[in-house]
Amino acid sequence: KVIVPGSAVTERSGAKVVFVLDGGRVRMRAVTLGPAMGTGFELVDGPPSGTRVVKDPPKELTDGRDVKEAQGS
Repeated sequence: KVIVPGSAVTERSGAKVVFVLDGGRVRMRAVTLGPAMGTGFELVDGPPSGTRVVKDPPKELTDGRDVKEAQGS
């Protein structure tokens, strides 16, 4: 099972979506969610396992926007 963090899922135009990192830009991807699993959801349809998603995407984030990835410590 692929699990997507609940904090990465947002709604745009009535659809559940996540934003994925794609070479310095973000891309909006529609998702179909299954049951809740801890703090996330089973991903029935959407980006493949291992895809990097944006945590807590702001409402103003749009498809194709340039972003810089925060460096973890």
